[in-house]
Amino acid sequence: MNDTLRTAAVGFATALKQQDRVQSYLTAQELFENDEKIAALRREYGELVQAYHSKQAAGELQDEDLQQVKSMQKDLNQHPITTDYVTSRNSLVEELRAHNQQMGALLGFDFAATTGSSSCG
Repeated sequence: MNDTLRTAAVGFATALKQQDRVQSYLTAQELFENDEKIAALRREYGELVQAYHSKQAAGELQDEDLQQVKSMQKDLNQHPITTDYVTSRNSLVEELRAHNQQMGALLGFDFAATTGSSSCG
């Protein structure tokens, strides 16, 4: 990458990082990853899913096992920290798609599509 392009890319990334949606996402992500209560819920959910699969493989699965998994999944998904994280992530993806369209219009091609798998396209 030439110096001009590198400078422009760094400038774009720096400006993007200052956007409210990016800041909201980074804050929500940090809370989602580091909050002790959410971490405990996520661990408990993971353990329930693992136990569910073990029972399923052993042919010992009960209806209540599925209900426990669904209930824990609902608790985790409806927790305010989780909903804030998912909402801010979705909002950021929308903004990045808009930036991709703007860059694509300037460059004459779909920037995200040329970079491989991306959630920005």
